[in-house]
Amino acid sequence: MSTHNEAAVARLLEVRRGGAQVDAEFIAAHPLSVADALVVQARVQEACAPVGAWKVAPGSTVEHRNFAPIYSNTVHGASARFARNAFRKPAIECEIAFRIGRDLCKPPYDREQVADAITGAVALIEICDSRLADRKAASEGWRLADNATNGAILAGPLLADWRALDTERQPVVLSFNGKVVAEKTGNPGGDLVAVIQRLADQAGTHCGGIRAGQIVTTGSMTGYIEVEPGTEVVARFPGLGELQVVFEK
Repeated sequence: MSTHNEAAVARLLEVRRGGAQVDAEFIAAHPLSVADALVVQARVQEACAPVGAWKVAPGSTVEHRNFAPIYSNTVHGASARFARNAFRKPAIECEIAFRIGRDLCKPPYDREQVADAITGAVALIEICDSRLADRKAASEGWRLADNATNGAILAGPLLADWRALDTERQPVVLSFNGKVVAEKTGNPGGDLVAVIQRLADQAGTHCGGIRAGQIVTTGSMTGYIEVEPGTEVVARFPGLGELQVVFEK
C-alpha cells in the first residue's frame, strides 16, 4: 500500500476514534485516486467493524466507482436517538433499500439472479456525516475513502412482496419537528434491481462482498438535508414504513 494510502487510513481511523476532522492541507498532501480510496475503505473497515449494509450511487460505474460499506454497528431499526456529539454535521437522506438473502460476491450477475437474491424492501434513512473538515471541497477519492459520507442508517420493517412495490411512484414525506421539509415521489435511480446488480458486479469481494442479511441502499429520494441538534426527524413512506430519529440538543 502506498505512503498516501497508509497516511489516509491512519488519519481516518484517528477521526473515528475522536480526533479532529481531516483538514484541506492533509488532503492536498495525500492525494487519493478512486482506486486508492477503495484500498483505504477496506483497511478502515477491517479495523472498525463488520459490514452490515452497502451504500451505492445509482450512477456508479466500473470507471467511476461510487459505493461504500456501512458498518454493522451503525445499522439501526426503525427508530433511534443520538446524543449531540454522535455526529459532527449530520444530514438526512431518505431512500428505498433492499435486504439481501443470498451472497452476491462472485460476479458477473444478470438482473434476475440479483432479483432472486432479494428478500424484501425497506424504508431507509441515511444519516450522512463526514470525517473531512470540508466535504464539498475534498477530492472524489477522499470522499469515497470516507465511506461516501455515511454516518449511520435506519431501516424499517421488511416488505417481503417487494416486486409489487412501484419504486418510481413510491412517495416519501420527510418532517423535522413536525414541519414538512421534503415531499417526493419515486426514486430517481430507475430500475433499482439494476442498481444492486451494478454494485454486485463492481464490488465483487471488496470488504467481503455483498452478503446475505445485508442491506443495500439505492440512492436518495429527498437529497441531502442538514439537520440541527434538537430535531425529531420522521420519514413516512406510505405502504412501506415509517422511520423516526431524534438528535438530542
